[in-house]
Amino acid sequence: MDTRNLPGMSSGRGGLQGVMDNGQLVWRLLQDDRLPTMLKVAIPLGVAVYVLMPLDFIPDFIPVLGQLDDLGVVLLGMTLLINLAPRDVVNEHRAALGMDLLPPKSSAPLPRDKGSKTVIDTTYQTGDGERRA
Repeated sequence: MDTRNLPGMSSGRGGLQGVMDNGQLVWRLLQDDRLPTMLKVAIPLGVAVYVLMPLDFIPDFIPVLGQLDDLGVVLLGMTLLINLAPRDVVNEHRAALGMDLLPPKSSAPLPRDKGSKTVIDTTYQTGDGERRA
């Protein structure tokens, strides 16, 4: 799984070193009191339940592939925790670890004129080949 293009998972380094850097970041975030308790409990608990659960997408008795889905869930949990945590807290820990900072989250709503209606004008084809506008 290439984590370099995932928001929140890019540490500036690729491969195993990038995953290790993000593991340190997640560990620091879990110890930070500014992170919501629900976030610090729900994501790790969900990951732990999936990894320990006897039912998997790919059964664990299949060599290598059985463990890859568990690894994917762990990486997904790390990404979720980093992306759902407050950006300023994440950036503070990233700076302390010597990682690149994430851009601020955009909270601006999409521009939209309050008086306008959205119109989609198109042509479609029915099952019998007839074109309609």
